[in-house]
Amino acid sequence: MISAENIATLKAAMPDVLHHYGVANLGRNFCSLWREDRDPSCRFYADSNLVTDYGEGVTVDVFGLVGKVEGVSGFADQVRIVSQIVGHDLDECADYAPKAKAERPPFEPPAKTGFKVNVLETVEKCLCDLYEPEGKPALGYLYGRGFSDADIVRCGLGYVAKPSDLNRCFTLRERVKVNGYVCIPYPHDRGFSQVRYCMLRAVPAEQPPEHKEIRPTGKKSPLFREYLLAEGLPVVYLVEGLLDAIALERVSTRPVSVVALGGTGLKKRIGQVLCYTPAELRPRKVVVAMDEDEAGDKAAKTIAADLKKIGVPYSLMSWPDGCKDACDVLASKGA
Repeated sequence: MISAENIATLKAAMPDVLHHYGVANLGRNFCSLWREDRDPSCRFYADSNLVTDYGEGVTVDVFGLVGKVEGVSGFADQVRIVSQIVGHDLDECADYAPKAKAERPPFEPPAKTGFKVNVLETVEKCLCDLYEPEGKPALGYLYGRGFSDADIVRCGLGYVAKPSDLNRCFTLRERVKVNGYVCIPYPHDRGFSQVRYCMLRAVPAEQPPEHKEIRPTGKKSPLFREYLLAEGLPVVYLVEGLLDAIALERVSTRPVSVVALGGTGLKKRIGQVLCYTPAELRPRKVVVAMDEDEAGDKAAKTIAADLKKIGVPYSLMSWPDGCKDACDVLASKGA
């Protein structure tokens, strides 16, 4: 295979090739060498060793030029012709092949997510506030969903009176009266050393809230416990809602690793994250357990197709009759 230096030498030989084809004055426009051209519409640019045909709207290097003139499309043949014209010895020219373009990944890289700062201290305060008198409605809401104090502390759930109390990125204001918000932090790692994203769930008052879930404005959302997708685990369960992830851990008879989308709008992120995770760190299997409704069914099919494209083994999981999701299963057990 010839060297890059040889290719560069041949590219620089454009003036000699043009002289070979009868172009005497390289400082003036000349007629096209590969098509009928009554008015000179081609120009040679010495600084780049390129020729532009303004009549056809194309720019070519020396290899493209001889390819058009000689009707040769193979790059190796174009290199051979140029070398013969300028008298450059290329013994291995026939073996030359241009560098293959890198195959484009099937997914775009996952978007950067979360806050610029660690809000762990604020999250810890929210947990304490949950057990203060003002947090009683939010605590009752969680108890009503079947969560225990151990679940709450383990997951760092908390209470805020209004979204901006947590972070100024929460700009949405609820027009319907609510009893505050449950703060659901996204741990940055298994050790809960950092929190760089949170979501809020409105606690209903007299009427259903206008916005059940509130996210920070202008911040892309990661998956809940996204870090589990890069630990080389045997099995990772994928559910739809954040509270479903906590509920599934509670109802399982053995320890499980659960990741949550945080809404079907993030169904494509699972493929993006896994595509850019080294194969040896990906889960050996993903169990997809979306909600039992139309949106959940569509999300499950999309995720399954993406996992198949990446080559990650998967299975689809159904909830027991009468249960839409893991939270329903937990509630049905009266936990």
